Amino acid sequence: MKKNPVEKWDRYRNSPLRNCFKCKDGKWIMGTNNPEEKFWDRFCDLTGGPELKTDPRYEDTEKPVENAAELVSEYDRLFLTKTRDEWISVFRANGFFYAPVQKMEEIMEDPQARENQYVVDFDHPFLGKAVIPGYPVTFSANRAGTRTASPSLGEHTDIIMKEIGYGKEDIKALKSNRVIR
Repeated sequence: MKKNPVEKWDRYRNSPLRNCFKCKDGKWIMGTNNPEEKFWDRFCDLTGGPELKTDPRYEDTEKPVENAAELVSEYDRLFLTKTRDEWISVFRANGFFYAPVQKMEEIMEDPQARENQYVVDFDHPFLGKAVIPGYPVTFSANRAGTRTASPSLGEHTDIIMKEIGYGKEDIKALKSNRVIR
C-alpha cells in the first residue's frame, strides 16, 4: 500500500506548508502555502501544534526546511486527528491553500473539475455515455476537445492504404495474409 499518493514527491525534504498528509479517514490533503513565514504561526495554531512555532528547531525560515523530516513526521501525527473534509474546512476558513488529493472516481464527480471541463461527458458510438479527460488548455477563439471516438482497429485501413498507392486487390491480399486489418 502506498504511503504517499504523490510518489515522486519527497515529503520529508519539504515544509509542511508545501506538502501532502494522510488524514483520519485515510484520504490525503495537499498544500502549497508560500511564503512560509506568512503562514507558519497560524498554521501551527490551526493544526494543534502551537508549541512548534516556538520550537528552536523551526524558529526561522531555513530551519523548518533543514529539519523537515522531523517536522513532517510530527505533522503526519497531527493530520491524523481530523478527516480530509474537516481539514479542508479549517484551512479554507482561514485562508490557507490546501486541497484534497482525489482519486479518479472523485475527480469525475467533482463540481469544479466538471465546471473547468477537466472531465467531460462523451457519447461513444459503442460504449455509450462515458466520462473522459477534457482538453488540458483553453484557447480564446477556438474550442479544443474530443469530437469523435478514436477509430476502431482497422477502421481507416482501406482509406490510408489507397492514399499511399495500394489498389483494391493489393489491400485484399494484405488483409487475407493478415499483414493488415
